[in-house]
Amino acid sequence: VDIDRGGAFAQVVGTLELLEPEERALIKGIVINKFRGQRSLLQPGIEWLENRTGIPVIGVIPWMDSVFPAEDSLSLLDRPSRQAATDVNIAVIRLPRIANFTDFEPLDSEPSVSVRYVTLKEQLGYPDAVILPGSKTTIGDLLALQKTGMAEAIQNYAASGGTVMGICGGFQLMGKVLADPEGVEGHEGRYRGLDLLPLKTVINGQKIARQRQVTSNYPQMGLPVAGYELHQGRSHLAEDEGPEGVEYHAMFDDKSLGYVDSTQSLWGTYIHGVFDNGAWRRAWLNRLRQQRGLSSLPTGISNYREQREMMLDVLADVVESYIDVPRLTAFLP
Repeated sequence: VDIDRGGAFAQVVGTLELLEPEERALIKGIVINKFRGQRSLLQPGIEWLENRTGIPVIGVIPWMDSVFPAEDSLSLLDRPSRQAATDVNIAVIRLPRIANFTDFEPLDSEPSVSVRYVTLKEQLGYPDAVILPGSKTTIGDLLALQKTGMAEAIQNYAASGGTVMGICGGFQLMGKVLADPEGVEGHEGRYRGLDLLPLKTVINGQKIARQRQVTSNYPQMGLPVAGYELHQGRSHLAEDEGPEGVEYHAMFDDKSLGYVDSTQSLWGTYIHGVFDNGAWRRAWLNRLRQQRGLSSLPTGISNYREQREMMLDVLADVVESYIDVPRLTAFLP
């Protein structure tokens, strides 16, 4: 039970009261999580809870701030951003139907980066970059952005030279046209996108879901990039319909997976997990840092997946040290 949110003891008692007797009999122990302070101060409450429920408290796990990724989307999206002592400010547009929010955990793990989740156009300001995340319903989110004025705010930001990155559904949003001739997303028809990239996307019923291993062309040539595709629809770059004098380049050796304009201000890719790749992430951040006159960060770092595995190892050690393991294993059949 999460004690940091408050009402933990009431939550335990209430849950047990709602269970059928045969269900309640399956509950063998209680673990209190995210406790701040001295355990001895909690002891009277633990004794009350054990007497009230007849179930032992077999562990109290301490609060471990800024060590592990958010456990759910609400935790991530509602987490306050680091404003102080950060060099790069990134605004992620909080789409109504945002998907794959874990794409931004690697950015949030960078000490010099502040990640904000923005809902209202008044909150946008002028960050170092704006990211359009994946969407469960791209056209629905496009209509929401247009209704709230956020679409125009993003367009104005890009027109003033700001950096915009779109991932999967966000990549589709950046295009000129989104068409759903079969009404797959419930919005049959043809819609004008943000028009940041000369991209035309047709939504269809065929879902693409596959792992990808590619090599980058931008922001640095030759970096290995691993991730996955998970989207409906296909996109086609109509370069002749872009602004005069602007060229567009494939971000990776597979050009279907993303494009960047010649100023490296407008980026779009179908690859989820692109920021998990440490060297590529740092190279992309270094473009933003250069624009602010900041020194480059080293790119020879491990991938976020490896960092996450290390964090999970730490978590396992902490849990083991704060739980009565012999008592726990005694419950097992």
